Amino acid sequence: MLPKPLYEALPFAYFGMGMLTMGAIESPARYFPALLLAVAGFAVMYMRYNYRHSRHPTPASVKSPRGQRGRHRI
Repeated sequence: MLPKPLYEALPFAYFGMGMLTMGAIESPARYFPALLLAVAGFAVMYMRYNYRHSRHPTPASVKSPRGQRGRHRI
């Protein structure tokens, strides 16, 4: 598992690397990898935003039926 600061920074790193690739490489072939990196960064940010702002209950607020604590009965 990644440390939280690294996990949170990855989409920005993807997007930033895409922009750096666009500016640093002087070749027509730069557009494809630059676009892939930028779109990947944006997509990850978008998915995280949607998930975090959706109406999913948090694990602490989820109540199990009949007072059971886990999924499995012994």
